[in-house]
Amino acid sequence: MNTFSKDWPLVDPFDDGIRPAGAPDRCFYCWQKVGEPHRRDCVVVKKLVRFRVTVEVDITFPHSWTEEEIRSDCYEDVMNMVDEFRYRLEGPDPFSIEYIGIVDKTPRRELRNAN
Repeated sequence: MNTFSKDWPLVDPFDDGIRPAGAPDRCFYCWQKVGEPHRRDCVVVKKLVRFRVTVEVDITFPHSWTEEEIRSDCYEDVMNMVDEFRYRLEGPDPFSIEYIGIVDKTPRRELRNAN
């Protein structure tokens, strides 16, 4: 026999589990009737889960900049790189940004295409 806590959600007539392809008085996913508790394994009953995300990116900086200059100026460039993902987020920004170090000390420049 299933035992449910008093706050376990009941199937409601306006429930996410009531689907056009299913019965109008039953959860499409667990088949419980309106007014009954959703089954424990019903996918409609959700919980909030928090993830910690760390992002590592390689960014080109002027070769002459010191690590201190990079640390003080890199956050804006890094955040610009991850901004495209922010619109998907709800709540506080979960990105954790930490300066790791120089990846390659080779001096380089980008060349424009001659065309």
